Amino acid sequence: MGFEQVLYAFGGSWGDFKSMHAKGILDSPEAVKALEFFGGLLAYSPPGGSKFGYGEALEPFVGNSTAMLMNYFAFFPDLAKKMGDEVGFFAMPSNGEHRTASLGGQGFSISSKTSPSQQELAKKFIAWFHQKPIQEEWVKTPGGFTANAEILKSEQFEHASPYNKAFAQSMDIVQDFWNVPAYNELIAAAAQRIGEALDGKTPPKQALATLAEEHEKILSQSSAR
Repeated sequence: MGFEQVLYAFGGSWGDFKSMHAKGILDSPEAVKALEFFGGLLAYSPPGGSKFGYGEALEPFVGNSTAMLMNYFAFFPDLAKKMGDEVGFFAMPSNGEHRTASLGGQGFSISSKTSPSQQELAKKFIAWFHQKPIQEEWVKTPGGFTANAEILKSEQFEHASPYNKAFAQSMDIVQDFWNVPAYNELIAAAAQRIGEALDGKTPPKQALATLAEEHEKILSQSSAR
């Protein structure tokens, strides 16, 4: 997801979501430039930074050994609590006319494996939670983010925390990964090939060409099921 934001910022994309094709798009010159730039950023990370997970990336930032951090908004309430006025928050920067933020996290979902009665209860909870008065109370809590467009634009939300303004701006520029049943296979292939490029094992152009082939195959097999 870190690379995804740069991919779109350079004019690239995972593929054509309508035709379900990746070749010629994911391995485009724009995508290659994006991966080359993203790999170059690792020169400014702490030792071992390319292997950091979400929590590990927080440690050097809180310890004042790094100046900037990219992470999920879910971690920001704790950052604000620990660092106070020493930390500021902003949405992903633009590259020319392109500005994108990754749509991360996990939304509400209802498992088809549960009983019909449990599914109905889940639907009732979601309907209750989605009500504007409930959302207005929810956003008052640390990390109480919302997708309600009206609340996102309100001064109440903006001033509820130091990171809320950046969150609202990010919601206007979000892009998602492949939202298809074969999601897990697609993201596993992406993690492997992009990781190989960032580790210097494979040139970015070759890594993306291989990934485009793999994504094309996964999408083709998935649609045929």
